[in-house]
Amino acid sequence: SFSNPEVAWNMFDVFVLTLGISDLGMSKLCDKSSGSVATIFRVIRLLRIVRLFRLVRFLKQLYLLAFGLVEAVQAMFWVSLLMVVILYVCSIGMVRTCGSLPDTDPHAEFLHSQFADIRTSMLTLFVLMSSP
Repeated sequence: SFSNPEVAWNMFDVFVLTLGISDLGMSKLCDKSSGSVATIFRVIRLLRIVRLFRLVRFLKQLYLLAFGLVEAVQAMFWVSLLMVVILYVCSIGMVRTCGSLPDTDPHAEFLHSQFADIRTSMLTLFVLMSSP
């Protein structure tokens, strides 16, 4: 009956199964060189992984773990973004100060190579920050 709460999952299973059978049929009918259709079906076949989310409702601890993982990834994204902004601002300062020293300075060659532009300056600062 359509009032069953599992009907949406059952319809999804039928959809994925139909796509799998049509993928099998298309791979038998077409040669291996027509990769666009086969690639589309293989990508759609990955939807079978979504069926695992049905188990999450029954396992509360697994849900909490997955939710914590999503929260941790979000936090890591914001920390990484903040780190990139800080490295960018500091590298601008380093390029302005250390990247344009006069040639009479004894360390000018090294500092020019490490802080010549923003990209190499950010890399140098990242290496300095991540090295113990």
